[in-house]
Amino acid sequence: MKRKGPLTVFVNCVGGLVDEGFQVADTIRLLDRKVITVAQGRVNSMAVLIFAAGDERHATPLTTFMTHEYSSQYDRQGISQIGIRQENLQLQLKLYAQFMAERTGKTAAFWLERMKPLNHYFDVETAKKYGLVQKVVRGRKKS
Repeated sequence: MKRKGPLTVFVNCVGGLVDEGFQVADTIRLLDRKVITVAQGRVNSMAVLIFAAGDERHATPLTTFMTHEYSSQYDRQGISQIGIRQENLQLQLKLYAQFMAERTGKTAAFWLERMKPLNHYFDVETAKKYGLVQKVVRGRKKS
């Protein structure tokens, strides 16, 4: 049975693991129907990438976003793993920046700059300038 009409995904999330975030974004992009992502509240870390996967990207006015330098789930492994971990983190960072560039029209370098060591918080209007948010959803007017 083929479903009709767009699928709306509401995103309000502090983030999560990189591989799982990539999996969710890939799934959204593989769907055979239009996906509208709507950011609400806070959209941090990997949730930004998931939000960016939508064919249309809307946000409510009070939403905040945050990107940051990558961290790893492998921090407790031994010294011999440092090089392997570094290669994996660099690959994930490259994939993240390329995906964001494709979805927003900004360069991969632009997104890499926003992932420097400290957390980078921004509001909806800034997200619009970044090409991340396409429409701010303000709700209906009261009579």
